[in-house]
Amino acid sequence: MTKTFRALILSGAALSVWGGSALAADAPVPVDPGHFYAGVFGGATWFSENGADFTLDGSAFTPEETVVAPSAPSMHPDVSGNVSLDTDTGFLIGGVLGYAWGDTGLRTELELSYSQANLDGFDIDWDSNFHNGQVNVDPDFDGDVSVTYIFGNLWYDFGHVFDMGGITPYIGGGLGVGFVDIDIDAIQGVDFAASGSETGFAYQLGGGLMWNIADNVALDLGYRYRGVALNDYDQSLTSQNVLLGINFGF
Repeated sequence: MTKTFRALILSGAALSVWGGSALAADAPVPVDPGHFYAGVFGGATWFSENGADFTLDGSAFTPEETVVAPSAPSMHPDVSGNVSLDTDTGFLIGGVLGYAWGDTGLRTELELSYSQANLDGFDIDWDSNFHNGQVNVDPDFDGDVSVTYIFGNLWYDFGHVFDMGGITPYIGGGLGVGFVDIDIDAIQGVDFAASGSETGFAYQLGGGLMWNIADNVALDLGYRYRGVALNDYDQSLTSQNVLLGINFGF
């Protein structure tokens, strides 16, 4: 092999290596085109002690025999206050169908979920000095509070901003509708059938961590603060929620 022929071979090999490196450097970086995903979740819920304002006619506390004439003023003024229901720790279950918008970090979801907690009692806070300003009532209740939620959610993933080894923090929230049901079956062991229901505007705020445990499979550990506006009670039924879910991409 002559020196000239050997030099040609070495030059060709060098050019091949350099050319391959250049082509690799110029190759476009793969872009996530986006994908659908579905998931299920469950967890614990804690309803806040949301109350309803009320006003009682003072004449209800005046025996009829003390009224001299129909036009006589009431022996007691009207009294008002706020009554709130206490609940035990409840549960939350649900499912989502969503779309991850590629490298934008945005995810949109349609969520259907349900939460329920047993009633524990109720408290009455009086606005006046009636009964020394406060009456705490803690009877043995047999009943529950439940809410069915339908949400349209928007989440922002931070995974495309910085790498945390397969763990992606996210924040966001949702708007929708909540269907609230309150059922009382018994008080102090005595049957007492009473129920109420209302539909209201619902909202949630939250965040969490997504952990990619396999291709197209991720665990979701999250927190949600939720509320449902109840016009009949001039209040919002709010709750704190902690959930664990699993999402499957497709």
